[in-house]
Amino acid sequence: MKKALMKLLDYLVLFLLFLIFLFAASSCSRSTNEVTCIEIYQPVCYKGELYTNECYAMQAGADNAEITPAECILNLAGCECN
Repeated sequence: MKKALMKLLDYLVLFLLFLIFLFAASSCSRSTNEVTCIEIYQPVCYKGELYTNECYAMQAGADNAEITPAECILNLAGCECN
């Protein structure tokens, strides 16, 4: 009887460990797209929003066809999207 109870506990512990590993693996696979953008100021527009460069716009979900150059006066920080 004691041996059967120990065997049942072993299976229960293994099952719980399996569930923990399964949960950990599924949470890792759903991580966001982690892209590191370089800090080059070349402003672009995507859906009316101004982004520092194409990389940041792509992080927001844009593809190359949707990105347009921002209109800047004398290449200063006063850029805007039309």
